[in-house]
Amino acid sequence: MDQDAVYQLRVVLSGISPLIWRRLLVPDSATIADLHEILQTAFGWSDGYLHRFTIHGVEYGLGRLGAVGFSHDAHQVRLADFAFRPGERFTYTYTYNLFAFWRHDIRVEKLLPRTRGRILPVCTGGARQAPPEECRDAEAFLALRRDLPQVVIAARLAEFLTEVMDAPDDQAARALLADRREEMDTLVRYAGLDDFDRGALNRALAALQRDMVAAQARTAVETARTCTTCGKRRGAKDSHQIVLRTLFGTLHLDSPRYLACRCGADQAATVSPLTVLLPERTTPELLFWEAKYAALLGETFPLGRELQAAAVRQHVEQTATRLEEELGEEHTSFIDTCPRDWEDLPRPGLPLVVTLDGGYVHSSNQTSRRDGWFEVVTGRSTPTGGGDAKTFAFVQTYDHKPKRRLYEVLKAQGMADNQQVVFLTDGGEDIRDLPAFLNPQAEYYLDWFHVTMRITVLRQMTRSLPPPGDVDEEVFTIDPVRVDADLERIKHFLWHGNTYRALDLIEDLVEDSETVCAEEATDKQRAFLTRISEFCGYIASNRGQIPNYGERHRCGEAVSSASAESAVNQVISRRVVKKQQMRWSPRGAHLLLQVRTRVLNGDLADDFARWYPGFAPPEQDVGLAA
Repeated sequence: MDQDAVYQLRVVLSGISPLIWRRLLVPDSATIADLHEILQTAFGWSDGYLHRFTIHGVEYGLGRLGAVGFSHDAHQVRLADFAFRPGERFTYTYTYNLFAFWRHDIRVEKLLPRTRGRILPVCTGGARQAPPEECRDAEAFLALRRDLPQVVIAARLAEFLTEVMDAPDDQAARALLADRREEMDTLVRYAGLDDFDRGALNRALAALQRDMVAAQARTAVETARTCTTCGKRRGAKDSHQIVLRTLFGTLHLDSPRYLACRCGADQAATVSPLTVLLPERTTPELLFWEAKYAALLGETFPLGRELQAAAVRQHVEQTATRLEEELGEEHTSFIDTCPRDWEDLPRPGLPLVVTLDGGYVHSSNQTSRRDGWFEVVTGRSTPTGGGDAKTFAFVQTYDHKPKRRLYEVLKAQGMADNQQVVFLTDGGEDIRDLPAFLNPQAEYYLDWFHVTMRITVLRQMTRSLPPPGDVDEEVFTIDPVRVDADLERIKHFLWHGNTYRALDLIEDLVEDSETVCAEEATDKQRAFLTRISEFCGYIASNRGQIPNYGERHRCGEAVSSASAESAVNQVISRRVVKKQQMRWSPRGAHLLLQVRTRVLNGDLADDFARWYPGFAPPEQDVGLAA
C-alpha cells in the first residue's frame, strides 16, 4: 500500500481495568473497511457481530444482511478523508446486542510522515489479550476476572493434572482428558489473558496486509476491465498468477487477461491490467532494505470621574436585564438536526471541554445560619486545540434558562453538531442534568477531584474507628486498617474506570458497617456508615459517567474540573464572597454575574457596539473591571 502519511492510533477497550490497549500505525490510505479488519485482528475478535465507527457524528461500517445500513461505502471512505489532527478521538463499537457491546476508544496520537520500508499496518505497543468474545461486554468480563482469578485457574489446572496422573491406566487417563478437554482449554485460554504477544499480532497484521493488497489488486483489475473510451467491459480471455515479492512476504496474485475492446482503443490484442500496474515483481521497499542490509550487515529492520454606587448598581442591572431579554427561549433539548445532516457539515474543531461547579454566596434573606447561603453554578468552556476560554454563571434558584445560557456560550465558541464536547461535573443531580441534550456528540464525565475528595474524607474517618482489640471479641467489628486498605483499592479501581470492582468493595464495606451498627456502635461508626452509604449511592448513580481517568490523564485530557474551580474563584469569590462581605439577593447576584462574565470573556464591548452603532470601547484592562 502506497501511503503519504501514517496515523499513530491508540486504541483502548473501554470500561476495563487493568487496561487492554493497542498502539497501531495505520496508513491514511486505509479505508474504513480496512480499519475494521485491522481492529478485529488486533483484538482477536471473530467479526461475528455488528459494528460501527462514529466519526465526527457520522456512523460508518460494513452493512450486514438484516441490519441497519450505512450511507457511505466503507470500502471507499479513507482515513485521509477525515484529515484527523493529533488529539482527535473517535469510537469503534463491536455490538452483540443493544445492551452488550465492546466499545473501543481510538485516539489519534501522532501524524507521522511516510517511512519507506515500514510494514503497515503494524502494532508498536499494547497490553493484555482481549476478553473472551463470549463475555459480550466489559461488566461480564470483569465479573469473570473476579470469580476466576489466576490463583483459582492455577489450582484447577493442578487439580486436573493430579487426577490424570492418578488415573489407574492410560485408557482411564485418556477418557478423563476427553471428558474435561473443553473445560481445560477454557482455563488455559483464561490463564493467558494477561499476556500479549506483539510479534504474533504483527504476523497476523502482515497476513491481513497481504489480503488487503490482494483485494486492492482485484479492485484495480476489475476497474481496468472497463474501456475508458467507450465505457464497455472487455471480454475475458484467460488468467494466470504473478508473484510479487514484498517486505511482508511473497504474494501470489491472480492476473486476468482481457480481449482488446472492439472500439479499437487498445493497441494490443489482449490487455493485462495487473501486469501494467506491477511491471516489476519486487517492491521498492524490499529492494531498499535488501541493498541496505547487504551494505551495512547488521542493520535491523480611565476612570477619571467619581462614581455613585447607587447609579452604578442601577446601570449594571439595566445592562444585565437587557442581556437577559436577548436570551432565547429555554428548551429541554437543543439538538434540532438529523444524523444525516451531520454528513454535510464541515470538519469540526477539536473537542470543547466544559467544566461545571458550584459556589455559595451570602443571602440577604437569611432566616438561619443554615439558610444564609444560596448556590451559584459556574463553568468554563475551553477549546482543546487552544483558543479563548469562556466562563458563565447563574443563580440556580433564580435562573429559568440555564440550558439556553450554556448553549449560547458553546455556540459562541463555534460548537457544531458533529463536534465532540466533554462535560465534567461534580455528579450532583442538578448540575449533572444541565448539559444533557445540548450536543449529540457530548460525553459526560464525573470530576475526579470530587471522587477522590470523598475517599479522602472516608479514609480520615477510619482513623477514629475503634480497633478490634478495643471491643468485645464476641461483637462483630471491622478493622480500620483493612477498611483503609480497601478504600485505597477503591480509589485505584475508580482511577482506572473499573466501577464494577469498586462498587463490589464499597457494598461490602456498607454491609459490614450495617452489621456493626445493628448492635452497639459508637457515634464514629454510625457516622462512617452514613458517609460510606452516601458514597455508595454517589458512585452507583454516576457509574455511567466514570471514565478511565488514568488513560485520559496519560493522553493529556482533562480529568477534573480544576478550570471550573478557578472560574468560581474568578467569577464569584473575588467579587461577592472573599473581601466583599455584603449580602446578596438571588436576583441581584444573578444580574451582576451576567455582566461580570461578559466582561471577563471580552464580549461586553461587542454587546454595546450592537446596541449603539458607532460605539468605540475605551482601552481598558479587563482586570480593572474584574
